[in-house]
Amino acid sequence: MAPDVVLVGPDRPYDTKVDIWSVGVCILELLTGKAAWGRIRDDEIMDKLRRGEMPYGFQRLRKKADIGWEAVDFLEKCFIKTPENRWSAEKLLEHPFITNNLN
Repeated sequence: MAPDVVLVGPDRPYDTKVDIWSVGVCILELLTGKAAWGRIRDDEIMDKLRRGEMPYGFQRLRKKADIGWEAVDFLEKCFIKTPENRWSAEKLLEHPFITNNLN
């Protein structure tokens, strides 16, 4: 779930950029083999999302030596707090994390 979903309101709708955040969460969990937010309660996750924090697992991933810069950079683009600045699916498909791993 993206921060924009938690913060939704009549004056703050959300769009397909929430799906980009979700893609980031899925890829993060596939790369780490662990839940993106670790073992915290749902209400704690919601608080972190309201503050626009990236999933805890992303901080762990950044410290792993065997994860390439492309993966980290790709996820950074997915986890941009402001939906207007978050990359689109079309743009992410051109990212080196995708283009360098098509074989």
